[in-house]
Amino acid sequence: MDILTLLLTTGLVYAQSGDWLLTTTEFGAPQYQRIEFKFDGEKITGRAGTLTYEGTLRDGRVAFESKRADGSTITKYSGTFTPGEMQGQGTAISLIEFSGVKNQRFLHSQHCSSSLRMNSPKLSCTVAPGIQLAKK
Repeated sequence: MDILTLLLTTGLVYAQSGDWLLTTTEFGAPQYQRIEFKFDGEKITGRAGTLTYEGTLRDGRVAFESKRADGSTITKYSGTFTPGEMQGQGTAISLIEFSGVKNQRFLHSQHCSSSLRMNSPKLSCTVAPGIQLAKK
């Protein structure tokens, strides 16, 4: 029975790899980052532009760091993890709060990411209607 539990848990972790939306709130101002996270056993890696993310996932707890291209750490995060969601606190210049949600809900539209309106941890997108031109 323990092997079955391990296999199911491992499957859930692998299924979490993909696009995530990380919301960090510092001084009351939310900021949003789309990150490609890869979960491999207890190891977490990720990339967003030139930033990299490295960390661990153990017993429902997540801990990871964001790093610049030169390897210097920007922010350290730690918190809880459930399939499809994570939340907790971090340290950068000051104490921050973060939440992450597996990002399947906005991938249907590439132009959506430029006009996101967030209600953490829910995601919605507002897109202006298109203009139709008629020939004379």
